[in-house]
Amino acid sequence: MKIVIDARMINSSGIGTYIKNLLPNIIDIANEHKFVIIGKNIKDINSLINKKNVDFIELNAKIFSIKEQLKLPSLVPKCDIFWSPNVNIPLLPLKAKYRITTIHDVVHVAHPEFFKPEVVMSFKFFLKEALRKSDVVLTVSNFSKREIIKYGKIMEERIHVIYPACNTKIYNSENVSYEDMFTVRRKYNLPDRFLLYVGNIKPHKNLARLLQAFDRIDDETLYLVVIGNKGGFITGDKSINHVELRKRNKIVFTGFVQDEDLPKFYKMAEALVFPSIYEGFGLPPLEAQACGCPVIASNVASLPEVCGDSVLYCNPYDINDIADKIELLINNELLKEELKQKGLKNVQRFDWEKSAYEILNAFEKICMS
Repeated sequence: MKIVIDARMINSSGIGTYIKNLLPNIIDIANEHKFVIIGKNIKDINSLINKKNVDFIELNAKIFSIKEQLKLPSLVPKCDIFWSPNVNIPLLPLKAKYRITTIHDVVHVAHPEFFKPEVVMSFKFFLKEALRKSDVVLTVSNFSKREIIKYGKIMEERIHVIYPACNTKIYNSENVSYEDMFTVRRKYNLPDRFLLYVGNIKPHKNLARLLQAFDRIDDETLYLVVIGNKGGFITGDKSINHVELRKRNKIVFTGFVQDEDLPKFYKMAEALVFPSIYEGFGLPPLEAQACGCPVIASNVASLPEVCGDSVLYCNPYDINDIADKIELLINNELLKEELKQKGLKNVQRFDWEKSAYEILNAFEKICMS
């Protein structure tokens, strides 16, 4: 088979993690196949892959731009499979026998109130076209599959669920030393005891309610550390900045954190609090668990599917419940230890190499049909 993969979003959050982990695994197990990788910067791909059966095509065009739509189809060579790991598919015809698209979630149509109207309209259009033009649709959870069927009006048998995973070579408590933690604590000026939030600062991530819940915790030695970038959504900054907080001085916004530093944050934290309203999968809980950090997560969307009984669940719409679950966990060492052990076991359910095999199997199956 000749497989062309659009990897231009390799440096973005979320989808970038998906591409970075799957590309080398798929290529490692498929030496008999030929790959063409399309990327914005060939150096980004070369750092991951250096194989004789891989060619590269460079395209530096903005995602969802007119230039992207005009240039990308002309660059795609004749192939058996064209795989789009995101919904921004090429709209013009391709020299590909089959097209496969990964749709991670449909938050734009499930919660349009969080987005600008033009963004919602654009997503709806690309979702419709992706479902219409794709021979196979991949997604990351059974929750996302149900949502795609609900909002995309697609036959169930055309969607295949293949779970992402956590890279345990990076997120691993055994790889984090006390010296590492000391260095990161000084680098980011971190307090001794803190809860951790990891994610972008957008309304469906529910940070505003977490801030209000933290404000109700009666523990003056406890801080909340927020790792994430602001912006992108209508109420992203406003909903946070306008929350009245008596403990604002106990909240630390780190901004950007280097990938290699994140496991140290997880290892040092009292717990990760992940109160998201909508997730197609949700990697931070698995990353935290792999580092031995207990997790409080919302009881909606894909999170019960991904986390099972390994986390303490909260109602993400109820500020008091979020606060109650935080207090329950930070004051119960036995519960902390129980969740740590369950978390380490839960992470083992997911594996990038297994995901790569399943995706490659989907490629081979459609070519043999």
